Amino acid sequence: MRRNGLTPDQTGIAAYSVAHDIAASHLRRGLTVIADAVNPVPEARAGWRDLAVECAAEHVVIEVTCPDPDIHRRRVEERVSDLPGWTYPTWEQIQQRDYRPRTDDRLVVDTTHPVDACHDEIARYVGR
Repeated sequence: MRRNGLTPDQTGIAAYSVAHDIAASHLRRGLTVIADAVNPVPEARAGWRDLAVECAAEHVVIEVTCPDPDIHRRRVEERVSDLPGWTYPTWEQIQQRDYRPRTDDRLVVDTTHPVDACHDEIARYVGR
């Protein structure tokens, strides 16, 4: 979408729509889908939940968070994009975004912990 001229502000809803279509195609074939997305508002979250119901698929939510604002900011500011034309949001832009805290059933993973510990926690949660 970005390669075709859509600005970052224009891609939000369109990106979710395309991702839902691809996910539905995979789920209907019995494949696993991992939707790695912020889903900042309840409506975005409901879209994935509804899609799972529609496709008779299990819906597992894992919220990955960095609760330490200094570490979070450093990670944001040190990111480098490897996709041509893609720019990540700045720390200031992230701070201004509308993000409504989740209240649904989910695993919350603290990424200030070592990667192996996060991996093991997720694997236990999904039963693998």
